[in-house]
Amino acid sequence: MAEERPEGVHLSEWDRIRLAIGREMTEAEQEEYARHAAGCAECRVEVKETKACVSDFVEAVKIEDAVQEIVRDAVLNKLASSVEALLGPGAPSEIANHGDDRDDEEFEDDLDEEDERPMSPHRLKKMVAEAGRRADEIVAVAAREPARAAELLDEAKDRAAYGYVLLYTCQGASIVCHQNAANAVTLAGEVGDRAREFPTWRFAGLGTPSADEVRGEAAMLESQAQLALNRPREALELALYAQDSMKDVGDPVGLARAWYFEASARMFLGEHREAMRMLRRALGVFQSYTYEDWEGKCIGMIGLLMGMNGKLSWAIAKFDRALALLDPRDNPGAFAVALGNKGFALTKKRRFDAATVAYRSALAVTDRCGLVGLGIAFQMGLAEIAHGAGEYERALTQLRFVIGDARKLNLEREVQAACVYMAECFGKLGRDREVAQTIASLRDYVVRCKKRPEPAIRRLLELADDEAIGLDAIGQAAAALRGASA
Repeated sequence: MAEERPEGVHLSEWDRIRLAIGREMTEAEQEEYARHAAGCAECRVEVKETKACVSDFVEAVKIEDAVQEIVRDAVLNKLASSVEALLGPGAPSEIANHGDDRDDEEFEDDLDEEDERPMSPHRLKKMVAEAGRRADEIVAVAAREPARAAELLDEAKDRAAYGYVLLYTCQGASIVCHQNAANAVTLAGEVGDRAREFPTWRFAGLGTPSADEVRGEAAMLESQAQLALNRPREALELALYAQDSMKDVGDPVGLARAWYFEASARMFLGEHREAMRMLRRALGVFQSYTYEDWEGKCIGMIGLLMGMNGKLSWAIAKFDRALALLDPRDNPGAFAVALGNKGFALTKKRRFDAATVAYRSALAVTDRCGLVGLGIAFQMGLAEIAHGAGEYERALTQLRFVIGDARKLNLEREVQAACVYMAECFGKLGRDREVAQTIASLRDYVVRCKKRPEPAIRRLLELADDEAIGLDAIGQAAAALRGASA
């Protein structure tokens, strides 16, 4: 089980705080931690070698420019373990023993000043907590007010924790991709631009994220958003850029997350074998560092790949495993995705009642958290179930919800697909006039769209122009679209 982090400290920075504790270690403490590290089941080095490594590490952290190299080489490579194996499970309690005697107001004032003093663990903890609060505020408004989010980013420029604000904004903005993917792209661009404007942060203290790291996180955020907008090519390019950034800063978990986003893009490009390889590679890293949320995301994506390749029973088992690892409060988007994907697999097995429960449970999560963009996929799933059960009127009701929400978010593909499905339902009900009206509406919408429609939709509209359209042609187009989304 992953160690509990203190409130206000983001998960990815907890290891940095533990590293900062090394600055305060006495020689006796170094020996104690060396013994612990050597006794750790994951550590395969002798006590003498471990003690020397710890001693070298503690001296090296005093030279701030050498921190990343020491973390990467001495800790990750030489010890072949996490930082926890080096410092021991009792290390986090050391933070409480290194507080300074300034009150909160003095501390906040001090953050605004140019300060070249070494950062204590207590001060680092407060700095990242302040950055986390600011980032949460930015993320909270980004989906509905992207201009206000940009203003909040600018307001944080004079803070010593500015690098952390940008970093945490990207890491926490995954939820924006599920709310409004277009605004998530905008937010990622804003953060990336600010990282380029400030290649060196004003405060270069221990653990401060680099501009390269921030740009890598921004690329991962945009990759996720582009995939939500049905642009897998763009998503793949951004994931590969993020990998280069994470390699440069020596962040193994960040690199594994970039592999995950690469796999996601490759899956939607039909490169299933390569996607599976990248997912298994990333999963190994997340498991070794006990990042259960990312472990759950990886397992869920593996399940989706299995479902796409007809292994539905295996896929459902993977989704259940992912749901056990994901917390719906901390990761509502990922939890809802796993539920929705389970509904997709159950629908393929024609277990419509169970699939309906899964989709409605996923929709309850998205409605509670305002994840409108993600909810569209689950509404479409419920429409598919109603269609498969021959309940065409109910399917039409769901499709109207899909079209309304998708238009608001400019999700062109979803609007077009829903129109085809509506025409199919009208045809099944023998309502030819509504079929013609729906096809005419689809044609008008396609003309206004920025991107070319799917081949199945282009062919359908060509048949309509030749007045050769019929229920069979609409059904073929709908089947092709369902296959493309599977």
